[in-house]
Amino acid sequence: MRKINREINRNRPHSSRAFVGSRYKCSRKVQCSILGAKDKKSPLPLVFSAALPKVLLVNPVEAVEDLCRRLAPGGEREIRMMLDLPSGPRLVEESPLSRELSECTDPWEVLLHAFVLGLSGENIYDPKRPLIWTQRSLRRQVHLYAGDRFYK
Repeated sequence: MRKINREINRNRPHSSRAFVGSRYKCSRKVQCSILGAKDKKSPLPLVFSAALPKVLLVNPVEAVEDLCRRLAPGGEREIRMMLDLPSGPRLVEESPLSRELSECTDPWEVLLHAFVLGLSGENIYDPKRPLIWTQRSLRRQVHLYAGDRFYK
């Protein structure tokens, strides 16, 4: 059986082997070992949760950019200085949208959530990375965990 599996893997293109073998398993390992099972409490402290209001989810990129122009004409850097963004890299976990979190109405709170979503990748949030707003990234809900305290 092993010989057959080796032959199958050898005939696959290299990129598909790497994708299947690393991306899914890595996320799964983080979910199981660090964040814990879905039904149990996470061993890591929750730092922040972010989601946009459902009203903005029709066209979130345009809505958030419009909000930025109205609140701070100086641009992204000016807004970054004004917002109290979570500091340092954090682990990211995506979850289904919750009603309480996605009903914020304060424009500055909406911008804070949009910036956290834009600075969050698939598994890591880093405030030093470039801000990237896409339809997909702004339509999700994320929880940020302090991964540096896992062994403490």
